Amino acid sequence: MNRMRTALRLRHSACAILCILALAACSGDSAAPPAPPPQPQTLSVALGENGGSITLTRQGNSYTKDGRTFSTGETVEGSNGQTYRLTLSGSQWTAAYVPPEPWAVALGSSGEALLVTRLEDGTYSAGDETVESGSLVTAESGNQYRLTLHRTLEGNEWRAAYVPPEPASIALGATGGTLSVTRNEDGSFRAGGRLLASGDTRTGRNNSVYRLTL
Repeated sequence: MNRMRTALRLRHSACAILCILALAACSGDSAAPPAPPPQPQTLSVALGENGGSITLTRQGNSYTKDGRTFSTGETVEGSNGQTYRLTLSGSQWTAAYVPPEPWAVALGSSGEALLVTRLEDGTYSAGDETVESGSLVTAESGNQYRLTLHRTLEGNEWRAAYVPPEPASIALGATGGTLSVTRNEDGSFRAGGRLLASGDTRTGRNNSVYRLTL
């Protein structure tokens, strides 16, 4: 009787072990393999119209540039030497030109200033007009100034110099010849290197004296 009970216990134990092994085998067969990591993707982002392009690498939801993490809002330098700000919207990157601070160019001693901005293509504008080194601009006073671009160790620098109008030729009577009168930047006049005011007198080539009035 005892031998029969022992045999039954052994059979139950063997069945239990076989069931456990079968369940383990079934469990192992049904488990899904781990998902592979996302493969990196390369993206080319155009830098405006003149800056060429840069390459970003995407892996999952992160981006890198030259192995360094790259985030929306960062700036890069294009092949034209200009600065561009990159923005990510959804999965689309765009680049916008970032102009440098405009130059406030003093127009001589007039008290006026002209704002000169560098454009993406390397040209410059003042208001709605394109300007270059040598351009003439007119102040509210009517004076004209010539713009020149100087390259210094600190970078580009714009300057403006007063350009006097063509001298006026004033007749000294019928036989006294003429007097060349130049208008100064401040609105005054000079003749022969001396300031000239209304009421001044000048001697003509006929030795006659003439009074000038403005």
